[in-house]
Amino acid sequence: MLPKRNRPARKGGEANPFASLRKQLTLVCVAATSLILCLMAAVSLFISERDFVESERTAFESRVGGVVLYLQSNEVLDWTYLARSEAGGRILLYLEDNGAPMLFRGGWMPRSEREALFGHVKESAFYRQVAGDWQGEGAGGQVRSAYARLEEFPGLGGEEQAYHLSMYEIPGGKGSKLLVALGDTRAEQVAVRRRRLVFGVTTLAAVVLLALFSWWFSGRVIAPVDRSRRQQTEFVAAASHELRTPLAAIRAGVAALRIAEDEENRERFSSIIDKESARASHLVEDLLMLASIDAKGWSITRGPVEPDELLRDAVAPFQPLAAEKEIGLELLLPARPLPLLTGDAAPGAGDGYPVEQRPAIHPCRRTRGGGGANRRPSPAHPRAGQRGGNVG
Repeated sequence: MLPKRNRPARKGGEANPFASLRKQLTLVCVAATSLILCLMAAVSLFISERDFVESERTAFESRVGGVVLYLQSNEVLDWTYLARSEAGGRILLYLEDNGAPMLFRGGWMPRSEREALFGHVKESAFYRQVAGDWQGEGAGGQVRSAYARLEEFPGLGGEEQAYHLSMYEIPGGKGSKLLVALGDTRAEQVAVRRRRLVFGVTTLAAVVLLALFSWWFSGRVIAPVDRSRRQQTEFVAAASHELRTPLAAIRAGVAALRIAEDEENRERFSSIIDKESARASHLVEDLLMLASIDAKGWSITRGPVEPDELLRDAVAPFQPLAAEKEIGLELLLPARPLPLLTGDAAPGAGDGYPVEQRPAIHPCRRTRGGGGANRRPSPAHPRAGQRGGNVG
């Protein structure tokens, strides 16, 4: 594969084709999860409100039930007890004894007149229906009761609101008593509105958090795909650049082969053309290797590689090009063999690509005196010139 230093850098202004995909994934995730979340929140709110309203009704009937027990057990009524019961439970009581209204003034003063308020109750369809049914049927010594929740009822202060309404017929020794209890639901409605507000704010906050998480998660999901795309683009660009080297050597070899006079030179140039063709083929195979790299199926076999042979193979392809331009090409190696390198020792990987092509990026150029382009030995090898030879 090509070294990272030879891969072209990504331009800062390059558009990312996955940016719109990330936005679309985020929108889809937020829309789906928000819909499910809102449905669950709506169902939870409905169940919560239903249970809360039911508990308020139970509390109202419990407060009225204490008054009913008192009326059952006492023929002579204590207005002070009834007033305390009414004020403590924030309920309104209306009493009749054998059809005649009793003069109970109540324990607290509502904003609407008590007589007017119970006048609206008697005019309601529920009251008339229950009173008619009870008149047609005998009580049989049992307490009869009826409950209703009056919506949009002319309430305290003139505004319309909902009320709890309970009616009781209590048999006694001298006839029966009628108890009408009315419960204000304003506190209940305030609690319901507050609960809806809490559910709404919580759901909105959850949607915002889901949007942030979806944006982060979609970025994490797309990142490997985007990285693979960039690697493939950079590899193709670098491979196209590197492919020029063997192609130039092949063209130079073909030109030198045409003017070669002896069989030995023709054979040598033919070998160079064949080897450079193999290198070009190896580069094309590297393009196909990307698929196996992404699939985690690519590996190398580490083993010793002789740098002397790599250098000779790197110089050999440029001999025809140097000869064509009448340039002397020299390879100077130290007297002692260079230390072995660790590289890919797998079969077919010993063609020297891409290691041996690194010196090839320095083009052959003519010196002032028309001499050769020399690769001078490293100062670390004082006897480098002893193994030097003109291979051009």
